[in-house]
Amino acid sequence: MESAENQDNQHEARAMYRRAIRFVAFEPWPSRFAVIVSIFAAFPVVMGMLVLARWIAVGLDIQVVNQSGRYGGPQIWFMIDNLVMIGDNSNIELTHFVVMAGLGLSWAILFWMGEFLAGRSAARTGERLRLAGFHQALRLGHHSGVPADLAHLLDRGVEAVQVALRRSLSGLPRALTGLFLAMAGALVLSPWFALASVAASCLAWGLGRGCLSLSRHYVRLEEDGLKGTLKRMESTVHDMAAIKAQGLEPLVRETIEIELATAAGHQVASRGYSTMGRAAATVLTGAVLLGWLSLGIWLVCHGNVGLADFFFLGLCQPAMAHWFLALSRSRDAEHRAALAARGLFHFLDQRGKVRQVPGAHTPGPLTQGLEFDHVSVRQNSKSLVRSASLVVPAGKRVALVGADDDELRCLLSLPNRLTDPDKGEIRWDGVNLKLCRLESLRMGIGWVVSPFVVVGGTVIANIIGGRPSTSESEAEAVCRSTHLDRLARTLPEGLSTQVGPGGISLQPLQAYLIALSRALLGNPSLLILEEPDFELNTDERALVDDALNRAIEGRAVLLLARTAARLLACDHIFLIEHGHVSMHGSHENLLAKSAVYRHFYEHTLDGLHSAGKQKS
Repeated sequence: MESAENQDNQHEARAMYRRAIRFVAFEPWPSRFAVIVSIFAAFPVVMGMLVLARWIAVGLDIQVVNQSGRYGGPQIWFMIDNLVMIGDNSNIELTHFVVMAGLGLSWAILFWMGEFLAGRSAARTGERLRLAGFHQALRLGHHSGVPADLAHLLDRGVEAVQVALRRSLSGLPRALTGLFLAMAGALVLSPWFALASVAASCLAWGLGRGCLSLSRHYVRLEEDGLKGTLKRMESTVHDMAAIKAQGLEPLVRETIEIELATAAGHQVASRGYSTMGRAAATVLTGAVLLGWLSLGIWLVCHGNVGLADFFFLGLCQPAMAHWFLALSRSRDAEHRAALAARGLFHFLDQRGKVRQVPGAHTPGPLTQGLEFDHVSVRQNSKSLVRSASLVVPAGKRVALVGADDDELRCLLSLPNRLTDPDKGEIRWDGVNLKLCRLESLRMGIGWVVSPFVVVGGTVIANIIGGRPSTSESEAEAVCRSTHLDRLARTLPEGLSTQVGPGGISLQPLQAYLIALSRALLGNPSLLILEEPDFELNTDERALVDDALNRAIEGRAVLLLARTAARLLACDHIFLIEHGHVSMHGSHENLLAKSAVYRHFYEHTLDGLHSAGKQKS
């Protein structure tokens, strides 16, 4: 049952890898030319082997064998003789050197051209995979399944796919084609000996792979045993307090010694199996190749095989071994890429909770109110909001207070549909938000919640953001109302200063006022606001308070309050405990009836406010 499940997982992983490879279809010409160039790169290699084998055979025949025609053989050698002018005593070495250099240069050009084209296709594929991951993260949003290690997933996963693709486009075709060309050339020269040569190579490769596979199997068994032993030891250490309390220390000490000895035995056996596998593979491979060499020498001595044929086939042996290794490396790379692509496409295949229905309603300014009706939200198997009901009337200021900022920020992310509730409804003037157009909804809401994002570009560009139709004069007017223009005077070029990635770093207060200015630019009817959670001196606190007083005037506000003064200015307060609304009412009402709210007001808010005073 387990093996069938593993096979299903492997098939699924390979299918994911094939999907990843399909991204190369966006760059068809580099991938096709990489395969073609890799194929042609094998021709100068085989030609060089023929020239070198003929040259060595002629030299040995003249100096050692001294038998006419022993190095003769098929008609192809006459072509090689004419190419390098073997038999002509003048400039033999020079001609041979020039021919070999030309063949080597041709191979190098074709090889690196194939590598370049394969690398380009792999890079473009990686670019598109990373872009797909980025767009998927944008589509899902923070609360809808984006993994915490997204950067690691896109880096490691895409890199593994790129390596496998590059090796497939360059190494795999070259390995297969070069192997076939060498076999074909050998068959033309001496068919029976060529077949024996190929059979010897395949036998040596099969025996070596079999020994290594068998040793890996036993190594995995020993590693599994080692993991089990260490897991038992970890469980014992975890229960050490109970063991000491019950007086089991002597027994446990003896057990630990046995487990350690067992673990050491597994490690020794694992290394032994690995060493034995490599040794057996080397011995068997060497025995097969030595048998092939002995057979070749016997055939040459009896005149059944030409000396040039023998040397050519001998040169083909390491070439075929190299190509076999290239095939093995390609398979290993594809296996790693399949596992990486599985995790990558598991993320890319996730469906976001937030969708827009056809013919969605275009919401206008908030005239009645925003209503949360028994809303529940789960994130990463944790319940952040549980059956919460609250109302933000139009033109009123509503504050959220509680001990868990994640719960409060989750509530703040619901009105502009960064995520949708698992249960319950949120209604804008009586219309379910799921029936509203996303773009219109988000344009009608000002959102100032941590983190206060500043992307690359100028200060004014960060304020205008997704409202390209807004003029810079309008943005500058908003900056004056939030006092951002005063802080911008300290920047090298004012509001035109390059900030964020590629620019200067901003202070937290500057980033906060940029976010506040951005939120106010469209004159939203609902402002979702979080007070800054960093320390401010007296002057900075006064500046922020004046900016917030101007921002909340004449509009509905849903506020995450952090100061007593801002909380007292709210019309209604909701106390959030463990994801649900435990109490709500005016400040005086909650102060009289709720000990939790009283503690929060007297200690948490007062502590934040006192920190600002002390800094001043």
